Amino acid sequence: MNNDIFSFRRFGLLLKKDIQENWKKYLMYILIMYGVVALYLIFLTNPYRQYEGHEIYQNKGLIEGTTVIFILFSIISASIMMLPINNKPNSISYLKIPASTLDKFMSRWLIVTVGYIIAFLLIIWFVDLTRVLFCSVWYSEYNNIVFIDFSKIVGMKEIIFSDHSVTNEYASTPKKFTLYVSIYLLLQSVAALGSTFCPKNSFIKTFSAGLIILGLYMLTCRIATFFFLEKGFDDLGYVLDAAIYNKMGEKEDIFILFSAIFLIFTLINWILAYYTFRKTEIIRRW
Repeated sequence: MNNDIFSFRRFGLLLKKDIQENWKKYLMYILIMYGVVALYLIFLTNPYRQYEGHEIYQNKGLIEGTTVIFILFSIISASIMMLPINNKPNSISYLKIPASTLDKFMSRWLIVTVGYIIAFLLIIWFVDLTRVLFCSVWYSEYNNIVFIDFSKIVGMKEIIFSDHSVTNEYASTPKKFTLYVSIYLLLQSVAALGSTFCPKNSFIKTFSAGLIILGLYMLTCRIATFFFLEKGFDDLGYVLDAAIYNKMGEKEDIFILFSAIFLIFTLINWILAYYTFRKTEIIRRW
């Protein structure tokens, strides 16, 4: 069978087989996510703070907290992408399935990306309901416990308070939201790539490798700036501001530049993940 031929029929059968065999694991992951997200958002809900614009800041804080948890669990989800080949018995069984490498890769990709998003959206609905019910009982003397207004995720509408302070009613501007989405996609692709290289304990290994790379990068930057900048690392931010903002014009335009770069690396990571998985499957067949 050609490893690069995709078949919707085989793809559908693989998805069905995966769900039937692993539904208990997926249910456990969903319950863990529900518990963690519920505890975190309940912790972020603070009705004791009573000041002008409290509802706006509270809603923005809950949206930002949800975003952080969403990205974190997306990384964990992608890190178990190669769960069917994380040990020799599972690997042999998975290799015997009469489907192409592309069928297998795409079925796993759909589960850890689209499947994860659908599961998280359902979870966050139940979590928000749980948060409102629990906080309404726990903080019964307050009547300002409301559902998260997710329509305020992205947009731009300035609110001016009586003390002349200004804030954006929305949690993120369109350009900043684009950057967040690109970061989410990049981190997810890195975790998936790590899963293809190290199917067993991939999250720990990928996270450790990321810390090492980040540490080496920061060390290199410090050494380079020490030699080329008068005040060393402290001058790096000013140099980057001058080099980038003067060329890009509006300050937030830099978000679009970084978003494009991150999306390119995301695509590269997914392509590398596929060919690494393909190579691994060929090697294990022999």
